[in-house]
Amino acid sequence: MSNFAELGRFFFEGLEVYPNIAYRQINDVRVYLDIYKPRNLTGTNKTLVAIHGGGWISGTKEEVLPQLIPFLTQGWSVVNVEYRLGTVALAPAAVEDVRCALRWVFSNGSKYQFDLNKIVVIGGSAGGHLATLCSILPNSAGFDRLTEISDYNHSENLPKLNVAAIINLFGIMDVNDILSGINRKDYAVFWFGKQPNIEELAHKISPINYVRSGLPPVLTIHGNQDELVPYQQAVKMHQKLDDFRVPNQLLTLTGAGHGNFSPEQAYLIYQTIQDFLQTY
Repeated sequence: MSNFAELGRFFFEGLEVYPNIAYRQINDVRVYLDIYKPRNLTGTNKTLVAIHGGGWISGTKEEVLPQLIPFLTQGWSVVNVEYRLGTVALAPAAVEDVRCALRWVFSNGSKYQFDLNKIVVIGGSAGGHLATLCSILPNSAGFDRLTEISDYNHSENLPKLNVAAIINLFGIMDVNDILSGINRKDYAVFWFGKQPNIEELAHKISPINYVRSGLPPVLTIHGNQDELVPYQQAVKMHQKLDDFRVPNQLLTLTGAGHGNFSPEQAYLIYQTIQDFLQTY
């Protein structure tokens, strides 16, 4: 392979790519997802749903593609999801979008050969928050907003969400913690804007408040020197999952910050993910 472009072409020749499928329309705003799946797939396939980070106010689905290559080379199908950022719509718009994207995946399983018993959701940072929250929210939480583009248009027809596992890479588990006080973060404040009842809304979109028995297995990976998402959030989530006997694992990356891991840490992360998924 003489250059990266040739390598990419060789790699993608083994894949069927469905870019920019609109899964939701809200007024005049459409949100999209991309699908990558092995070419000439027979039967259904284990599927990874990826949610990008960026503090809910920045980031794109395209920028996480390099991190998904190990899954693609191992034969996974991948659904790469975008959502409305805080610059377009304040909280909880991103939650409603990702929740809708998961419904879309489960209602389009037969069309794209997703194995609905092997849907794994992964996300980093704000994406870790959205991946975890949207996989465990009860329907009663009220974030299943109906959409103009979908195969279901009545709430009683909502496809069942049966996520097999969650991979939370340094995600926000307690949103109230970063909205005020010593851990306050500007990105969180921006995402909420000047809405009424911000604390109540933050409570309603904090994954730690929905931990209960019967949840899918959760793998959390977090650097203990993270200055953007407090490491203690990962520890508290791990402890609460343990309390409810939810299968889970916390990988602490000693000395690591918010992403930008060393090659050794990156290898450890992928090895841990692989072992975790084989176990569960």
